[in-house]
Amino acid sequence: MGKSSFTKSIITPAFMTTEKTKKISLRKPWNRSDLPVWSLSTIGPDHRHNMNICTYVSGVSMKPKRFMVAVYDDTQTLLNLQSGSAAVLQLLTRDQYGLVRYLGQRTGKEVDKLSKLPAKYPVVLWKGNSVLADAAAWLQLKEHSRTPAGDHTIFIFDIICGRNVSAREPLMLNMLRKKGLVRG
Repeated sequence: MGKSSFTKSIITPAFMTTEKTKKISLRKPWNRSDLPVWSLSTIGPDHRHNMNICTYVSGVSMKPKRFMVAVYDDTQTLLNLQSGSAAVLQLLTRDQYGLVRYLGQRTGKEVDKLSKLPAKYPVVLWKGNSVLADAAAWLQLKEHSRTPAGDHTIFIFDIICGRNVSAREPLMLNMLRKKGLVRG
């Protein structure tokens, strides 16, 4: 049996077909939903602060309040978390889309990401972690559990506390797709 493939157009029954529905181009099913864009702030064993970009993030429990964050393998963020780093999850705002070039397209194993951030993205300390001063919100996390999951490791975090920082609109994955900053 060959590789499975997914159609990029909707198959519409003949009786429902109109000129508008004949050919609608779609992404693969798993890339269709729009998701908020987050950054995870961690600290390495060498005390160097690091941030990444996360889109595989979801609430998984209301009581106790828990979030799931999938962290890409072979990254500084994963090494930091494996060494017991404190973590802060930050919800990015629409005007912070440029952070993807600094925090998501480079590895903290090779570059000190925070030292490369432009001045328009100020960083402050919150609960001991470096955070983006203009993020929409910050969540202080404590690791509950983790499990390998393909090319990511899934972390379940308890939320210790949170703070709304800005009322600006959150950055969404479709905006990054439209700007050509991510695949999918």
